[in-house]
Amino acid sequence: MPNITSRAHAGRADLPALLDFASRALVARFPLDAEWHPGDLAWQLKDARDTKLDMRLWENSEGLVAAALFVGPGQLWLECLPEHEPLVAEGLAWAEAAMLVERPQLGHGSIAVKLAEGDARRIARVEALGFRRATPEGARFRRALDGEIEPPALPKGMRTRDCVDIDPEARAACHRNAWNHLDHIGIENARSSFTARSYGRLAAGPIYDPALDILIETADGRLVANCICWADEASGSARSSRWGRTRIFAAWAWPAQ
Repeated sequence: MPNITSRAHAGRADLPALLDFASRALVARFPLDAEWHPGDLAWQLKDARDTKLDMRLWENSEGLVAAALFVGPGQLWLECLPEHEPLVAEGLAWAEAAMLVERPQLGHGSIAVKLAEGDARRIARVEALGFRRATPEGARFRRALDGEIEPPALPKGMRTRDCVDIDPEARAACHRNAWNHLDHIGIENARSSFTARSYGRLAAGPIYDPALDILIETADGRLVANCICWADEASGSARSSRWGRTRIFAAWAWPAQ
């Protein structure tokens, strides 16, 4: 097996390798979920593609095999290919050093890393390092895409539309209107920083397809919900999230295996 080295994130130049890694991890870890879909990276990096992030990468001559990224205070995205599972411990050790020694602003005294409930091997490895389970966070839904899918009926006067030729200000406002009102799920004072400029950077980046960015529009032209679908041809999978003023729903869609 080729030797593995680790390094810091290099900025924009690493984006193709990160997208390729996300695609390969989706395939390698199925039927478990990989932490990242290429669309997750496209969204997360939309305003930071030219920035060197708080990220560590592990690679060999075949490409990236593991990556760890702080996406918020103490919040760590961590993924590795199954054949390199021991790198989970190395990724967490890097995160602890980065948070406690090099960049204290990264944390609030603890590190949170998401693991799939069915990923017994990784859960055991992380627990052996002293981590303990916290409150469950979110649910993922999956369905095959090899059959007919009936669209749900919309309330009278509403229709679906995509984001082809959308007004960037209207698209950004629709996102903010959803994220700024999350009290009903226990998140108080939520505020979105998504702007027309953010949307422009997202639309100009990789993966995004305006025909797969779906909106719900009222009879008087108001945009009240949105759902971006990220289709990844390399892995044959898609992932989507839908946000509205009164509901949050996340769906992960996969082809039949």
